Amino acid sequence: IAPTGHTTLSAGITATTGTFSGLVRIGTSPYTHSTISTNAVFGASATGVAHPLAIANTADASVGDEARLSFVHDTAWSVTGYIGTQVQHATNAKTALVFGTYDAGLSQTMILDGSGKLGIGETVPLANLHVRSADGGGTAATDSDEFIIEGSGHTGMTIAGGSAHSLTISFGDSEDNNIGYMVYDNANNSMGFATNTATALTLNSSQNATFTGSVTTFSPPAGNPCL
Repeated sequence: IAPTGHTTLSAGITATTGTFSGLVRIGTSPYTHSTISTNAVFGASATGVAHPLAIANTADASVGDEARLSFVHDTAWSVTGYIGTQVQHATNAKTALVFGTYDAGLSQTMILDGSGKLGIGETVPLANLHVRSADGGGTAATDSDEFIIEGSGHTGMTIAGGSAHSLTISFGDSEDNNIGYMVYDNANNSMGFATNTATALTLNSSQNATFTGSVTTFSPPAGNPCL
């Protein structure tokens, strides 16, 4: 099958394997796309943007509605994964990209919302990157909302490196990209803390502390001993 224009496959029509040189339409949608849809209506595209394939959910948009591209690995299986868009705001056309996987059941495992926030294991990301293993019930502080790790029990993260190398978390600004840092040296199992790009405190493998600067002690008022 090699038509020179557009091709419409209607209900009840079957065909042998062939090549289509034009756009393929399944459903009722404009001839401006290769489209799998039902009664789709598309607005104007931005300059230089093409839509070689559109997957449309053309019902009146409601929050939570999705248009998905689904994947199946066996004819006896149900859908085993999907990529789709989800309506997040019905009146200003705010949408998210959603990703679903199958593990004893189909579920959404990742979302990139309309504001550019990425949630892994989280449907409503509270930070630019929100990684969640379980609901901890907390929220992000307004000055610490770029990255969230959330769990309902013991929660943490691991930085793993070579046995002869260092692991570093740096703090920087527009003038210095490591004005402060914490570094763990796997070679000698020591940890250092730096301020103003200089090491201020080192803890060795025996938990002995070495201070580079002065140590200020506190003198408690009489009758109030302090250890």
